Amino acid sequence: MARRTNTSELVLGLAISALGVFIGVAAQSINSPQVWGPALVPRIVAGGLVLLGALTAIAAWRTPRPADGAPPENDWPSFLYVLAAPIVFGAIASPLGFPLAGTAMFALVARGFGSRRPLLDVAIGLVLAGSAYLVFAKGLGLALPAGTLFMMMR
Repeated sequence: MARRTNTSELVLGLAISALGVFIGVAAQSINSPQVWGPALVPRIVAGGLVLLGALTAIAAWRTPRPADGAPPENDWPSFLYVLAAPIVFGAIASPLGFPLAGTAMFALVARGFGSRRPLLDVAIGLVLAGSAYLVFAKGLGLALPAGTLFMMMR
């Protein structure tokens, strides 16, 4: 019996790897005398994309489709939670600030991935987003939105 691969996942994995290769090639044009210079993060992202794309393609190749050949059912509510996360983040980052927007994004993605503990998700998201804000905005001096609500309270 011939193996039926999950073609859409295989193509998605290869596309993610191709995007990683593209970003890696583009990062080569960033010239900097520093080892920890501006090209480091794009190279790390490129390597991660190539690796994750390859793992996705391998998983699609090794996991056979159901006997009837039908694609798996879609979980639309979960997809919509994950899709809403960056939209909500973009909408509330300026008025509420990075930490609260990051918290909301984390909680929505966690819900999309099946979490049924919203208070724990909010707490974890607040710790992660708050830590990221402190490291990048306060520690490294990068401009992240603090939020107009908090700026008015100063």
